[in-house]
Amino acid sequence: MKKRKPSIYDQRYIELIQLLVEARKGKVITQERLAAKLAISRQNISKIELGQRRLDLLELNDWLDALGIKLNILDKVKNSLHK
Repeated sequence: MKKRKPSIYDQRYIELIQLLVEARKGKVITQERLAAKLAISRQNISKIELGQRRLDLLELNDWLDALGIKLNILDKVKNSLHK
């Protein structure tokens, strides 16, 4: 069986992070302001954006909310389970 590489090296993850960075910058939100909204350090924002720290699913949901992007991942999963 082929060993799977860590998600931070997966091209899909890299593209997702690039989109999040573009969204943050497009909304003129600094790393400091985003960190304050998420109650984490600016250093953690930087590490995530540089691919040095992985963003988990719940953090992604909070990150999207903080950027004003309406995509509630958990609601989508719940809805798909009830179909």
